[in-house]
Amino acid sequence: MRTTLRLIIALFFLGLSAGGAWAEGPAATSNEPPPPDEEILNATKKLGDLPFRLPAPKLDEEEFDPTSLFRDICQKALGAVSCKHYMDFNFIGRQDNSLRFNAFYASKASDFYCFAEYHSVVLSSPAWGKIRVTVPYTIDHASRCISADVGMSFCNRRTTIQSCAPNPAP
Repeated sequence: MRTTLRLIIALFFLGLSAGGAWAEGPAATSNEPPPPDEEILNATKKLGDLPFRLPAPKLDEEEFDPTSLFRDICQKALGAVSCKHYMDFNFIGRQDNSLRFNAFYASKASDFYCFAEYHSVVLSSPAWGKIRVTVPYTIDHASRCISADVGMSFCNRRTTIQSCAPNPAP
């Protein structure tokens, strides 16, 4: 009973009659919508006269995801820091929030870890002891690439590495 009373009061304040038409004006007796406002008509006419058309977004073009390149950039960073070829580091898998690699280093097989942070990757290995190497990187969305400057390496050599995603099919 209370909800019915609330509904009747709400309909009264909204100005609706029981038949569902507007309670005011000539439209209350017919089911036709009210005539459009003149300002709205003038605005739509002005929009039609624009000298240019906006291009439609390409729905089939895939968006560039930089996280897909972290495995490659970590592998190249490990190679640059340890002064080895990056293909010597084999990807083992993900462990917690880091990528795990394995390589023959210091006369034995060793594990290497790469943790990707915001604009940098942190490299570590039990073979390096307590040493952690941070390599900053930049993302270029236009060329779909990640590039990094490796400033510290065990052979005192600065290196720039880059990893790019393939361009989408046209």
